[in-house]
Amino acid sequence: MKDSFEKSTIIAAPRAAVWAALVDAQAFGTWFLCRFDGPFVIGERLGAEITGYGHEGMPFWIEPVEIAPQERLVFDWPAGEEVSGDAPVTRVTFTLTEEGAGTRVTVVESGFLSLPPEVAERKYPDNEGGWTIQLQNLTAHVEA
Repeated sequence: MKDSFEKSTIIAAPRAAVWAALVDAQAFGTWFLCRFDGPFVIGERLGAEITGYGHEGMPFWIEPVEIAPQERLVFDWPAGEEVSGDAPVTRVTFTLTEEGAGTRVTVVESGFLSLPPEVAERKYPDNEGGWTIQLQNLTAHVEA
C-alpha cells in the first residue's frame, strides 16, 4: 500500500476555464455530481451531498486548506463513510499547468498510510478509480 496516488490529464481549454470549474463550489458540484452547502473558503469545513453514482444523498464534506488562484486547490475530506469531525481524512491536491494550448490537471490524493488499515485497503483503490472517472467528468464539463 502506498500513501498516495497521482492522476493527470490534459484539458483542451485555458487554465482560467479549468480553474473556474475547480474553485467554484457550484461548478465543482456539477461535474463531481454533488451539491455543496456554500462556497470554498480556506479553513472552513463545507458540507456536501452526493447527487449521483447510486449514492444519492450520501453526506460528506471538504475543508479547503489552500487556494492558489489558477495554480492549486488543496482540500481534506473524510476517508470513509464516517463524516464526523474526528473522521480520518485524506488530502486532495489539484495542480494546474499550461501544456501547449491546453491545461494539464494533476490530482494527488495522499494520507492513506495514516488511515486504519481496513479503511485504507478499501478506499485507496476506490478513490484511485474514482479520480479517473472524475477527471473525465471535469474534462467533459470544461470542454463542453
